Amino acid sequence: MHGMPQPHPALNCLDNDCGWRFGPDVSRRRKGGGFYFYDKQVGVVPICSGNLILGPFYDVVSVFLGLGHIGGAGKLMALAPYGRPVFFSSRLIGTATELLKRYGVRSMKALVSKWLGAIPRSELTWNPRDRYPPLMVANIAASAQLVLDQNLMCYINILKTIGLKNKIPFEKLIGAGGTFLNCPSNSLLKHMHPEFEVCSAVNDEGLSIGCAFRAGHDLEMGIEENKSNNSSYFPSPYLGHKITKAEIKKCNLSSIGVVKTKIKSTTIDTCCQLLLDGEILGIAENRSECGPLALGHRSLIAGAWIAESWDRLNKMKGREPWRPFAPVVLEEDFHEFFYGPLDSPFMLYTHQGRSESLPAITHFDHSARVQVILKNSKVEETDLFRKILSRLKQHDVPPVIINTSFNGPGIPIVENTADVISEAKNLKLKNVVIAGELCRVG
Repeated sequence: MHGMPQPHPALNCLDNDCGWRFGPDVSRRRKGGGFYFYDKQVGVVPICSGNLILGPFYDVVSVFLGLGHIGGAGKLMALAPYGRPVFFSSRLIGTATELLKRYGVRSMKALVSKWLGAIPRSELTWNPRDRYPPLMVANIAASAQLVLDQNLMCYINILKTIGLKNKIPFEKLIGAGGTFLNCPSNSLLKHMHPEFEVCSAVNDEGLSIGCAFRAGHDLEMGIEENKSNNSSYFPSPYLGHKITKAEIKKCNLSSIGVVKTKIKSTTIDTCCQLLLDGEILGIAENRSECGPLALGHRSLIAGAWIAESWDRLNKMKGREPWRPFAPVVLEEDFHEFFYGPLDSPFMLYTHQGRSESLPAITHFDHSARVQVILKNSKVEETDLFRKILSRLKQHDVPPVIINTSFNGPGIPIVENTADVISEAKNLKLKNVVIAGELCRVG
């Protein structure tokens, strides 16, 4: 079943003895969305089907607005703050069966067309490369976001009712599935239900990890003890390829004009000075991240206090100019700059900004998708970010940096040393930290 493996990376690492898995979507071909109860003795137990199609709904709206199917949902999420939910309708709240019957259609594409059919197509003609989206387009995005939010809230209330009725403990609620890449919805759920959590590889990229955890549970391998200190109970997101000194040596960087300097305290100063000078810095450290987001091991970083960083990074990565970037901040500095969930190491919640001093990461509605470097995070997982952010405090700037994935348009996130150098040259990136060495790319 498609939905069964997704919760295991989180559920098997719960400090509690039990918890709930929550994944709303199902389809005709892939069953598995719904409620699952987890107990450490018996594993994951299906409770009931979800029968929602929120992911397909969001995807179809993104295609309707010309954002494309691949990556369109993330762009739609970024569009929503520019508009108001004037097209929201309570008729869009319900299960897949209810919605299709209510609108008299047989597919999600037909439902969205009927919902928005009264809008002249001429008002939806726009160039996504414009600096700001048209109000009509933004209003549709905001309406789709509210449809998602309201359906999830109704759904989670049903889950709590089921738990109370059957006297099943409700100590933790784990979101699983691509729907939970939606940061505004995650934040709403977290605010209304503090027991809600979401892990880094929450979408289909987590399926293989979930299968491994399930096998480990069945074979009594004690795999649930392999926790990350990056959060209270989730496994480490850094499970990919590890860049080693041997790999760097094999690439013979000097022969292709790359100059290396080992990371020392003075080199951290150099990295900070590059950021202060408005430079964009590449990071390729240790193991790569598992999941759709770069969390500091395969990243591009820049100063969040420099307004031009927003446009420069979007141009470098070939992104639409209205799309925002995520900031990184130390836990001890979080409340100086942001409101919202503090336990946010995976960049999956939306926060509100407190400060006017961070123009490069502050969205149209003053929100930001923050990655928090927690005090109890493992040294090898967040050491470089912690050192850079700590050193920035010695300068007259906010200790907050932009973090985005190390890749260009249509290119996967870099994995090994050869990828890093090749993509740095494609992006015309001058400085990259590779496995503890600051490299100047010629």
